Amino acid sequence: MKQTKLSDKDLILLLLYAKGFRGVLCEPIEGRTRITKMVFLFEKEVWESFRFGKLIPENVLPEFTAYHFGPFAPKVYTDIEFLQNLGFITVESSGAQEASAEEALELQWWRDEEGPDDNQFSTSAYTPEVFSLSERGTNFVETTLWPHLNDGQRDGLHRLKKMCTGVSLRRLLQYVYSKYPKMAEESQIRDEILSQRAYDY
Repeated sequence: MKQTKLSDKDLILLLLYAKGFRGVLCEPIEGRTRITKMVFLFEKEVWESFRFGKLIPENVLPEFTAYHFGPFAPKVYTDIEFLQNLGFITVESSGAQEASAEEALELQWWRDEEGPDDNQFSTSAYTPEVFSLSERGTNFVETTLWPHLNDGQRDGLHRLKKMCTGVSLRRLLQYVYSKYPKMAEESQIRDEILSQRAYDY
């Protein structure tokens, strides 16, 4: 099979397609913040297995900086919007209220950076979001992306998604802050997150 090059947008689609903690393909992912941390952890802990053949070139990975709630890359949010507008992913409201303040503030900051928005955004009215692949997105991954991955690369995506979707967002942040402390230096909730009871990852 001819080798292909994957983009940062393709990575988000692959994460949405991979199995999560329930062990089922295409498990939804709750929250932009969680997706952002998953992309960060992919780069740190999974990307090495994708270097063979330069399947995902390093220069296409988003550039992360330490922000108010840990590693943040505006490009991830932009890519999510692009894929949603393309009809590859769907977004629904979640009934959960977990860490909605953090997610709402990150979303507000990104929208401010993108420029004026015709739709007024209120963090107090923010509803957590759940992201899924649409039928179109699923077909694209199954025919265009997934076949180019080897078993090791697929397993790496499954393990990453299982870890990141099988814990609360704050437990995920605790893992990221503990393992990559430089990315937590600007966090407004670092002390609160790191003081939580230790969790066996």
